[in-house]
Amino acid sequence: MDLATAQAHLDAWLAVDLALTSGQSYQLPEVGVTRVDARTVAQRIQHWERVVARLTAISAGTNQVTLASFS
Repeated sequence: MDLATAQAHLDAWLAVDLALTSGQSYQLPEVGVTRVDARTVAQRIQHWERVVARLTAISAGTNQVTLASFS
């Protein structure tokens, strides 16, 4: 996946979040639903933010390592 595609996905989920904050429904063709719950929207935004950040770091030539905390 390239950065532009990942950014487009992130932008789409941010648009869903914005529509839901005003009580509107939102149609996502790739998901095939007219309404999504807030938790799903937040999870998808977080996912695409991570993908965009990773691809941005790769395109900038930097390596980022994130360590998981198990405590």
